[in-house]
Amino acid sequence: MILALQALPLLLLIGLLFSGRVAPVPAVLTALAAAIPAAFVSLPGGIALPGFLATYSTYLDDDQQRLVTEFASRVVEWAETAGSGPLTVTHGDYRLDNLMFASPAGGYPVAAVDWQSPGHGPGINDVSYFLGAGLLPEQRRAVERDLVREYAEALRAYDVTIDDDELWRLYACGAYAGVIMTVVASQIVATTDRSEALFEAMGTRHTRHALDLDAASLI
Repeated sequence: MILALQALPLLLLIGLLFSGRVAPVPAVLTALAAAIPAAFVSLPGGIALPGFLATYSTYLDDDQQRLVTEFASRVVEWAETAGSGPLTVTHGDYRLDNLMFASPAGGYPVAAVDWQSPGHGPGINDVSYFLGAGLLPEQRRAVERDLVREYAEALRAYDVTIDDDELWRLYACGAYAGVIMTVVASQIVATTDRSEALFEAMGTRHTRHALDLDAASLI
């Protein structure tokens, strides 16, 4: 959990460096930001959701399965709802597996790798994705509101302002970002024992995150 919390300042730095203040955001990132949600329902043959459920429904309770299934018809609506707020370059897969931490021998405090799914959107989506995957549900519930508040305060230190309640709403809505990535990536990554364990953890944690925050009511 300590390593997980050390990674949030990097998200702030990424957002500030690529928010358009230093250089214009390339149009291709805007297109990429829309591509992954679209793939949730439009992979060849419409296989993403059925394929995911065929393998991973055994790990999900009834509420979690219902959340994923009902979300399929609301992906486009969600993308419009979750696309508000301060925009920046997003990582798209910001989780502990994609972070490298300094060792006693030195190195950067934390560095992000695997920039295969960047986009242009609300930076809070990466925060929601990260906390949804990186912490066990009981740990996340205990700290997430305070961490989102600290994130807002850090943004204000750089003259990026947003209402706390609105940022929390966007954070809660952003819980679906993890659901989308789990479903899509599980169908384009080779199935191994390791990948199944990864997507089991992602699927159970991200769906629980969305349920805990009642994200469906915010679309």
